[in-house]
Amino acid sequence: MSARRGFTLIETIFVMAVVSIILVVMIQMLTGVQKNVGRSEATLDFLRRAAILLDRVRTDIRSAGRGDSVRPGKTAVITREAPGKSDKPVDQTVTYEYNEEGRYVTRTVKGGKGEGVDKFGLDGKIGFITNFEIASRHPRITVSSGKFTREVDVAGFYEVRLSFATEEEIKAIEAGGKPKSVHSFRALAAKRAPEVRDDLWKANH
Repeated sequence: MSARRGFTLIETIFVMAVVSIILVVMIQMLTGVQKNVGRSEATLDFLRRAAILLDRVRTDIRSAGRGDSVRPGKTAVITREAPGKSDKPVDQTVTYEYNEEGRYVTRTVKGGKGEGVDKFGLDGKIGFITNFEIASRHPRITVSSGKFTREVDVAGFYEVRLSFATEEEIKAIEAGGKPKSVHSFRALAAKRAPEVRDDLWKANH
């Protein structure tokens, strides 16, 4: 009857080395997956914040008064009527200003109820706003008046441009390289329909 043969020291070391390599590869894969999930969640969170900012701008522009009540640009000013302390309407200004150095947008409300300052895009762990601007848009429409038809520009429409990048993408930009992706949005905003119609009538009569 032969004696039982066990594992030699060399075989044991070899098996342990193989198992260790497999464990290291699996840990690296799991770490990579966790990082990607973390980045995706951070990007999604910033997308939500960007949507809130765009919606706020659209609402403010929609509530603007007649005439030149929206001054577009990287520092945009919106003028409108708002309830005052005694609920009597007062002039209120809403200013959107893009801070290029800090890469964030400040919304400042002065006059009437709701005065205050909000800042968007200050959390560097999630992302930075790389561009923000409210630009004039003059879509052309066809106007018919019995005997003739013509195309005219319509005032009262604005395009909100917003883009942001993650911290890694910002570093790539600052190093002179090209980031893999910079997220950009363009949203159309318009003043109230009656005011747009009035501005259109004044411009074409």
